[in-house]
Amino acid sequence: MAAANSGASIISITSFNEWHEGTQIENAIPKTIAGGYQYNDYGSLGPEGYLDLTRKLIERWRDLRGPY
Repeated sequence: MAAANSGASIISITSFNEWHEGTQIENAIPKTIAGGYQYNDYGSLGPEGYLDLTRKLIERWRDLRGPY
């Protein structure tokens, strides 16, 4: 949210979809893998929750930034 409101002319989003670090923005489908690690979903946000949120924040940034 801070980046979208910053007035910056460029914003970079970096995500390696590291679920164990909490840095993913990909679709979320609950799954348990060998060793018992469990990947959770995004709850009430739905499986594309962070993708949808990222899209909304980009649109907000674009609206605030105005034309080039």
